[in-house]
Amino acid sequence: MQHVTHRGRVFRQLASALLIGGILAVADRAVSQDTSGVQRNLLERQQQDNEFHVRLYDNVPAPVPDTPGAPTPAQAASESAARAAGAAARRQLYDSQLRRQLELQNQTRGQEATSPQTQTQLQQLQQLQFERETEAQRLQQEILRDSSNRMQQLH
Repeated sequence: MQHVTHRGRVFRQLASALLIGGILAVADRAVSQDTSGVQRNLLERQQQDNEFHVRLYDNVPAPVPDTPGAPTPAQAASESAARAAGAAARRQLYDSQLRRQLELQNQTRGQEATSPQTQTQLQQLQQLQFERETEAQRLQQEILRDSSNRMQQLH
């Protein structure tokens, strides 16, 4: 009879340990999902802020046509098309970055061996890459805008 009781006790302890392990795994997953959600929101906010500043800089009012050096209607249309292309390129970059961020999160979430510190480092590295891409795009737009303005001054 004691042998059966001992087995029952071992079984209950094993079941309790499995239950506690399951609860901890679910809690850990919930915390990591909350953290990744916060990081995703921060990235989205930063990108929206960058887009706002770019749009603000892009929407500088055109000079009055009567002033010397004012762009012709063809030049104004060209600049408007360039702005629209720039906005489309920014949106495409944003979508690409968001997709790649979600892919990284899914990859690291599925790997139990990846420590939270390693996940954080990977996310920080990806964030730096996104910032470089965004800055490169901003500089490209600025160079195009400045060269266009210089070309107009030469003509």
